Amino acid sequence: MVALLPFFIGLAAVLQGWFNRRIMSEVSLALAVFLNACVFLVAAVAYWLLIAPRTLAENANPNALKLSSLASAFQPWYLAPGLFGFALVIGIPYSLSKIGAGPTFIMLVASQILFSTILDLWLTPENVTPQKLIGAALCIAGAIVTTWKRTSS
Repeated sequence: MVALLPFFIGLAAVLQGWFNRRIMSEVSLALAVFLNACVFLVAAVAYWLLIAPRTLAENANPNALKLSSLASAFQPWYLAPGLFGFALVIGIPYSLSKIGAGPTFIMLVASQILFSTILDLWLTPENVTPQKLIGAALCIAGAIVTTWKRTSS
């Protein structure tokens, strides 16, 4: 069942972008982002208070849920994932409104494949095989072919 998790995350990304695009067209992108942030905050606090303590029950670190642990270990780069998420919340609906769902998500997945391959080559080159490189290249080539717009001559 865990193997299907990326499938459902992909569905969530498409639906989030589509709903945000609707909110953007009816109100504004700024309010869509603000609403997303409010919902995310409520969900994150609920997770932290209700679910995380149960899932971390076997955790050897008794400080795993204490904010003081985060404060003492904090590094400025800890903010990067939140900024990346913010970019997704703003970028996906904007792209959907300009180029449509197909090209947006094809290029999104292609860029994820490209940059994850580069990251693997940099951080864990032993895990990169010729088959993975060929597969990544084929996915990126497919994205280019499916999103390429012909210019009239």
